[in-house]
Amino acid sequence: MFAIWFLFGKEDGRYLDHIIKDLSTQHNSPFFIPHITVYGLVNTNLETIDNLILESIKGVKPFLVEKNSIGYSDDFWKTLFIEIKQNLYLNSINEKLTNGLSKFSNYEFSPHISVIYKKMNDNKKKFMAQNLNVKNDFLVSKIVIHEFSNNVEDWKIVKEYDLGGWNTFY
Repeated sequence: MFAIWFLFGKEDGRYLDHIIKDLSTQHNSPFFIPHITVYGLVNTNLETIDNLILESIKGVKPFLVEKNSIGYSDDFWKTLFIEIKQNLYLNSINEKLTNGLSKFSNYEFSPHISVIYKKMNDNKKKFMAQNLNVKNDFLVSKIVIHEFSNNVEDWKIVKEYDLGGWNTFY
């Protein structure tokens, strides 16, 4: 199973990394790479995903995404998160990927950056959401194919693409 993620420019990646590391240390939860899932959990071959990504990011340069709010939910994968405002780039890339991948799986795109994965009571999540202070925008500079596992420590990026260039890395 694979997911397709947006990753951030170096500065914003480090900024978000620091928040996630702090929260994972404080709450004994798994550490993970900061990301926005653009299409989640699809079971097909890498070549199919690769071709769709290359087509969906053609001509797209790094772009900014804006924070909408801080939210929380009962979904483990969205315990506490930074909700991101929809924008032309996010929607266009997701739409192109959805057109090619929906025959394998459905994904409801709700752009966000999770900052902790942990089962917690609502009062604790609400308190954390009200007290998490984060900046307002983040630079998206890459898109990657991520190999999913239920165990966060086993997650693995299997291919990455720089936006604005044809550099791909295995």
